[in-house]
Amino acid sequence: MGNWKLKSAVHRTLSWLPHSHRWNALLQRHVTRGYFASAATFEAKLGCCRRHLSHLRRFGGRPAGGFAALELGTGSWPIVPIGLFLCGADRIWSYDLVPVLEPATLRHTLGQFAAAIHAGSLPRLLPELQPDRLAQLTAVIARAGPETPAEVLSHLNIHVRIGDARHTDLPAGAVPLVFSTVVFEHIPRTVLAGLLTEFRRVLTPDGVMSHQIGLADQFASFDRSITPYNFLRYTERQWRWLNSPMIPQTRLRLADHRALYRENGFDVVHEENVTGSAADLRSVPLAPQFRTHAFDDLLALYSWLVGRPSAPPHAQGRATSRTGEPSTTTAPA
Repeated sequence: MGNWKLKSAVHRTLSWLPHSHRWNALLQRHVTRGYFASAATFEAKLGCCRRHLSHLRRFGGRPAGGFAALELGTGSWPIVPIGLFLCGADRIWSYDLVPVLEPATLRHTLGQFAAAIHAGSLPRLLPELQPDRLAQLTAVIARAGPETPAEVLSHLNIHVRIGDARHTDLPAGAVPLVFSTVVFEHIPRTVLAGLLTEFRRVLTPDGVMSHQIGLADQFASFDRSITPYNFLRYTERQWRWLNSPMIPQTRLRLADHRALYRENGFDVVHEENVTGSAADLRSVPLAPQFRTHAFDDLLALYSWLVGRPSAPPHAQGRATSRTGEPSTTTAPA
């Protein structure tokens, strides 16, 4: 069992080094063993792919044929964008601040798809799988060469961009789907506001944002002696010294994310939450800034928040609502 404060201190030390993300990758590969996605993670990410696609079909303009998408947070394992390609996305732009996708992690990811193809499990994992797209992926997997990860993914019309997604090079109204998978929790409130403004600009009028947001203390998965609510005990000043600069956690709560949607031109049309143990939450002495939050708001560990561009004020009376009722499930013990 690891110690979360020690891990945070190591991350703080790594953050002072040049190319700190590469040093962190070495730490994950040789110490924490989190460098490669496990088989369970692979299937879970394809489950997220299905969910993003379902939100587009249910709440968006139901685009016929191919569709374009923008991903926030490419990460090390491009499982979700490859899954969307297999299900009909004809262009995907994926933005990240640093190039954490490396040849080894891409090879591993393609190997997991190859194994699923060989086992015949992809149709179960991706019910909207298109045979012609599967043939394209198979050809990419079979092609050996010295190409960079970005060059390999470009053969699947997945375009990796390194830079600030608050300033994309996409034209207005270019995509019907903007998505991310456990990324928002690492981004400060002011930056999120800028991202949502840009997403509002690039989305089609009937486009959809689909974001899975992690709300738990991620150190709890490393250190079993703490609960997923442990970080709520610290003031902002204390958390600045304890937070990991490599993988920062903003501690924004559900109410904060809902407010950011509203303030930046989005209606929340669907919300689905996974909650943890009420006893675990009650065991944590809350810092003052969290005491005004509703108990259910603090209890959420993960949330799917789906947004659509808000109707202009003059059109709100004519707008047809697609708002779904929020739902909550309890995390397995």
